Amino acid sequence: MAAWRVAAPSLLVREDAQVKARPAAKIAGFDLNDTLVSSKIGAPGYQVTVADWKYYSASVAPKLRELHEQGFKLVIFTNQGNIRAAVQGKRAQAVRAYIDAFLKDLAVPVQVFAATQRDNFRKPSKGMWQYLEQHCNGGVALDLAGSFYVGDAAGAPGEHSADDAEFAKAVGVRFIHTRDFFGEPVAGAAGAAAAAG
Repeated sequence: MAAWRVAAPSLLVREDAQVKARPAAKIAGFDLNDTLVSSKIGAPGYQVTVADWKYYSASVAPKLRELHEQGFKLVIFTNQGNIRAAVQGKRAQAVRAYIDAFLKDLAVPVQVFAATQRDNFRKPSKGMWQYLEQHCNGGVALDLAGSFYVGDAAGAPGEHSADDAEFAKAVGVRFIHTRDFFGEPVAGAAGAAAAAG
């Protein structure tokens, strides 16, 4: 069973026995909101509820399962600044439940790092990646050349920031835009059903 813990005053970590038992050199890293999942009703990424999510596209689940079979460790690096210092508060509980619901449906081992404040853990800083390597990968060194990071914030017109692209650059891994990796988003509320099979 997966467990959440407060790894640092501003960092939440989720991992289960399968993740702990399988350290890996190659990381397939992902942003969360509008990369792996999006809101059924179009709510902003920081307004999460357990039921209001769908897969970003129909290719999310199959691609993650394929990467797992290829030996990649799947890791989510997400900024959740709405939690702030209340890492055990109601907003933190909502975020954890939301992610738990998504990963239960996905049924593939995924490690999660959630930065809750504006500090060295928050993307584009590389603190979450460093914490993974130093504390959460069984002592296995990470293969930067063989790893990559997928996200939707690359600094293009209409995007909220360049945090994802800058995070990948700071870490030293290849950046892939969400649309290039997963294709176009699923319209409406059909995302969960479209990708669950």
